[in-house]
Amino acid sequence: PLTEQIVAICNARINVWEIRSGNLKSSTKLVSRGSSLSLLTCGQIVLRMAFNDEIMLFNPETEEVKKVNIDGDVFSIEPLSNSQFAIARKQCIQVYNPKRSSIEFMMRGNNEPVFTMKYIEENNQLAASFNNDSIKIWSLVSTKCIITIKSSKGKIHADQLLWNSPDQLISISKVLKQIMVWEVIGKSYKELSKLECNLCYIEKLVILSNDKLAILCVSQCYQQAFYYNQEIRVYNYKSHKQIVVKAVNSASQRIDAGSLVKLSDEKLVYLLIDMSTQERLLTFWNHLENCDFSLPFTLENPGHLLFY
Repeated sequence: PLTEQIVAICNARINVWEIRSGNLKSSTKLVSRGSSLSLLTCGQIVLRMAFNDEIMLFNPETEEVKKVNIDGDVFSIEPLSNSQFAIARKQCIQVYNPKRSSIEFMMRGNNEPVFTMKYIEENNQLAASFNNDSIKIWSLVSTKCIITIKSSKGKIHADQLLWNSPDQLISISKVLKQIMVWEVIGKSYKELSKLECNLCYIEKLVILSNDKLAILCVSQCYQQAFYYNQEIRVYNYKSHKQIVVKAVNSASQRIDAGSLVKLSDEKLVYLLIDMSTQERLLTFWNHLENCDFSLPFTLENPGHLLFY
């Protein structure tokens, strides 16, 4: 399903392209520029607006944009099952039902801001990182926190969370440049492994399979020349071995971090930007064969991208 269409925020419009033809399917005007996109199970897309934290629902088929009546700061949004989605607020997480246009229930942490969230449908659980030092996991059946994960060696600093399986959670720290794998069974947990990355910066992580992950990272920074080298590194995180590296010379090209997604266990897709011409190339990379091919796309000042 990720190979059919692209949705992108371009200035104050939301555009939909067909990947196979490269044709613009629709272009819908927004009140202001959006900052993030999330796909719901019903096919609708949740937009978080950039300047006022308003939330909109967009239907790609009808091109209808509908405002969600929620006031206050919004830190992040995470799609759930049954077309619902979680909203991270300053001191709590709210679960919103767009069919009823209402908040179904609320989950509170320790009156701390929520940094990031990740849902797993098999367990019907939501993991969220709090204030750099802990990860909490809620049951969406009981709406109660069932586990609080803490590291015995200091803060976790989880900027990104990913479920690898119903009993395995991965946390990524851009600050600490490390990836931690946690085993979560029932109400207990333990640290399975920690991958230390000798990098300038981690931009995004994508799970490829049960033992492989891809990291989009900055490997070298050249402050005087105002550019940096990007790489996609594929690791076996169980053996801590690097498998392959895809290097990008960011003096001339740059990978849009928000566009990097998995198509299969072997293939990744991302948007490659030519820094001199601003041409956008939709690039498909097979990490097993270390080969790629690109399709040209005309994306004017794209913000967040979504493939579906």
